Amino acid sequence: MYVLCTRAKDIRQLFNRSEDIRNKISQDADNRTILLNAEKLGKKLVIYFAAYELIAPILLLIFKTIHEYFTDFETRRFVIQICIPWNTDEIWAYLVANVFVNVMAFTCGMALVMFAGVELSFTFQTSACLEILQSYFENRGPADQVVYQYHDRLIQIINDYNNIFSETMFVETLFAPLMPCGYSMTLIRSLRKKHFNELAPGIVKVFGCMFPFIITLSCGQEVNTQVERLHESSYTSNWYEETPKVRRDLLTLMIRTTKPTTVNYRLFIKFNRECLASVLQGLYSFLMLVINFDTDS
Repeated sequence: MYVLCTRAKDIRQLFNRSEDIRNKISQDADNRTILLNAEKLGKKLVIYFAAYELIAPILLLIFKTIHEYFTDFETRRFVIQICIPWNTDEIWAYLVANVFVNVMAFTCGMALVMFAGVELSFTFQTSACLEILQSYFENRGPADQVVYQYHDRLIQIINDYNNIFSETMFVETLFAPLMPCGYSMTLIRSLRKKHFNELAPGIVKVFGCMFPFIITLSCGQEVNTQVERLHESSYTSNWYEETPKVRRDLLTLMIRTTKPTTVNYRLFIKFNRECLASVLQGLYSFLMLVINFDTDS
């Protein structure tokens, strides 16, 4: 949310440049179909994720209210566990705390949905443009100047995207295993103690914490895959059949592609399926460590 507010101008310029390439490429009917299908899929995923993140606090509030009703309000809980700076023993203080916590939950959900919307929009639009350039390479050959015309612009857009969002994505990925680990441990304890009334809210919280980093790393993998496919097409083309000028342009592109352009954090961490596997492995390791400590105690 901080990045979206402080760098709104840079983000707007980035999407304007991407939209300019999209409008020029979509003049062809076949290309327009590819772009529209990608954009429709991206919108559907944003809608599904938004529905989950915004409905989840309501579901948790319902589960909490039912649990408190059947336990005569002996145990008072909140939708998300945050520090309340006042005593909640009185009923009015408890109600105010509930309102405060629910507002915080909705605010966090909105921030996640906005960031995921930016990620998904950029990913599917850029991926579709790269896919179209790859089809140009394979069907029309390296003599088509459209590929060289838009390749550098797309690569620069990806690099600018890294400059804007990579730090936020890195922090999100770094701390991704921690919150699901805590909620997963609570879920396992509920199963052990046969507190089945706590299973549904536990599952909602676990998936709510896991979806954001899964979306981030999956988006990075999609863009990286399309970039690699385009670069592979440049190396497998029949360059020896082309004119010297086309060979020079193709050689320039191949030299540029010797340094792969990916969605990454300072070339140190690539946001792809390997990173997702590492995060899930870290989540599993944290969870097993906590379970072993809990068993020993």
